[in-house]
Amino acid sequence: MERINVNCDYMIYSDEEKKSALECLENSDSSIFVGNTVSNFEQKLSKYLNVPYAIALPNCTLSIYTALQVLGIENGDEVIVPNLTHASSIYPILMSGGKIKVFDFEPNSYYYDLENIKKLITPNTKFFLACYLYGMPLNIEEVKKICDENNITLIEDVAQAFGTKVNGKYAGTFGKIGCYSFNDTKMLRIGEGGAIVTSDKDIYEKVEHFRHVGEVFNSTKQSSVSSNTTYRDLLFNGLSNMGKGLNLRPSPITFSTGLKRIDHIDDYISERRKKLKIYFDQLSNLEGVHFIKNFDINKVEEYGPIASWILLDNKYYDRNRVILGAMNMGIPVGSFNYNTISKNDYFSNFITNKGDNLINSQYVRDNSIFLPLYETLSLDDVDKISKAFAYVINNYCKDIEIFDERGYDEEINYFDGFYLMRKK
Repeated sequence: MERINVNCDYMIYSDEEKKSALECLENSDSSIFVGNTVSNFEQKLSKYLNVPYAIALPNCTLSIYTALQVLGIENGDEVIVPNLTHASSIYPILMSGGKIKVFDFEPNSYYYDLENIKKLITPNTKFFLACYLYGMPLNIEEVKKICDENNITLIEDVAQAFGTKVNGKYAGTFGKIGCYSFNDTKMLRIGEGGAIVTSDKDIYEKVEHFRHVGEVFNSTKQSSVSSNTTYRDLLFNGLSNMGKGLNLRPSPITFSTGLKRIDHIDDYISERRKKLKIYFDQLSNLEGVHFIKNFDINKVEEYGPIASWILLDNKYYDRNRVILGAMNMGIPVGSFNYNTISKNDYFSNFITNKGDNLINSQYVRDNSIFLPLYETLSLDDVDKISKAFAYVINNYCKDIEIFDERGYDEEINYFDGFYLMRKK
């Protein structure tokens, strides 16, 4: 089979989005003080997710940090986290003085092992951080029940699952706070950006204060960004600061494109679902090739998938050899290039249950690969990728050129942080 030629991932801005950005510039809407771009985006986001409050922030990592700060994390508080997630989810905990406990998954799955979680709870357990990966759902309802029964605050990291639903309810709206990412590899992609959503008015107000150095009108104790007052009040009573705060103001120019993209986000999600179905139809019968157990083809209309998550059976395949063959066939292919939290050299210093044997999460880490769904791929491209990947699998045991291990030593010519690809 000949090597295929498909596009790498890059942002495509519609004419409508470009016009919105230009209007933002022409109106000198350069900060949240002088225009309505950010607040208009926040209103659209809260309406889309059917949640009362949304607050834009620079990125999801700072959203998680903000969530922990306004919810009152203290030095030594334990936060339960999945053993497989990105560093961006963990650093806010460590920067807040927290300790982490890591839990395992069900076999061949990213569903959380609920019995494992229950065993980790102590009087020092104050928070649970649920992390969605690649648009797949979690058993979040059961997790929420455990948190509620043990007075643990649930925070959801939904960086990779915008638009995903669990039994009709959007991921990110089950816990006290949901944290989102809008960077250029996510579903609602605007380049960079993040947000917090919540149904709690008190939390919303605290986040509003926090993102602008805690600044409030001294008379009302309301945010100087999202509320207003009189000239008399400002001149005679001035400003004050309320609780913790940082300068975490989002850029209106960045969010100006998101203001339009969110109007069409269901179309973007729908196209990705179509591509995911193609992979399932063409690859699900290959021996030793499985879709992650969280994926159910009958529920695909509830997913906001950013990649097709495939779990290889290690009795048949070495993941890295499959990736080598895929790259040599022109396939953009992803993997977990970072390790589990328990195997991370730095994070392991902050784990209080580091002796636990977390074999399921390690197996998922070591044997997962990801095939692309991004916008610059047509349905025909996805069909080509499926056939090329099937060729790699069906010829895995053969000594053919695509598995020449000298290819490992070539300098990387495309890596966007997620997909590896040979462009030449």
